[in-house]
Amino acid sequence: MSKRANADITGEWLAFRTQLLTLISPILEADYKSHGGFRPGGRNSLSTRELLIVDSLGNFSEINDSVRRLEEISVLLRYSPPKQWGMSKPSFLQFLIESYLQEIYVLRNRLTTYATWIAKRLHRSHQENRVTLSRLNRQMIKSFEGRSDTRSQFVHNHRYTDKELTDAFAYQLIAEHKGIGDEESEVRMWRRAASHSYLKARKTFNKTVAEDKLAIEQLLQHYFQVLNPIVFNALLK
Repeated sequence: MSKRANADITGEWLAFRTQLLTLISPILEADYKSHGGFRPGGRNSLSTRELLIVDSLGNFSEINDSVRRLEEISVLLRYSPPKQWGMSKPSFLQFLIESYLQEIYVLRNRLTTYATWIAKRLHRSHQENRVTLSRLNRQMIKSFEGRSDTRSQFVHNHRYTDKELTDAFAYQLIAEHKGIGDEESEVRMWRRAASHSYLKARKTFNKTVAEDKLAIEQLLQHYFQVLNPIVFNALLK
């Protein structure tokens, strides 16, 4: 992903969520009042339109979960692991980077899955909307190409790494080895080198995450701007 202008994610995102929750609230309220909970018959007791509303909320919730997870990971990336965890700093950083790249991949798939799901359920008279959704999916795939490719590479190699992270692991290993029977001054030197390399690696990836965040915000703004009229004026009308 490239760096893009910031976008107000609450705009189209919030409008979509608000309309969807407005539609599903009466369904859940009726269930609760009639049965003191959800309908005993489950999905079988829902109308076709109610099922579409419920499943739309399910798809939206999955996208929302991925966005929230990315935000949570970005917060953790600012910190080192507590000493009581007994986890090395480079290992903690590597774990967070891999989790981040995995969630980027999940978000892309959830965005394209929802658009495809909508297209399959539109009436045949909405061919133009299907074409729009197909174009939207191609845009999503293209926008995520860089990060998804990185994720694929580390999955096939079992672990994500780059030069700075590799240096961080190497210096840490040397520092640990030098801690056995060597001069304290030499041990401190390698520990400083390990710490410097780790902080450099973390700073570099935090910069990447900050740039991604701007791109994702604008991407979601566009995504829900396209989905809004199709979902509420065609699919759930």
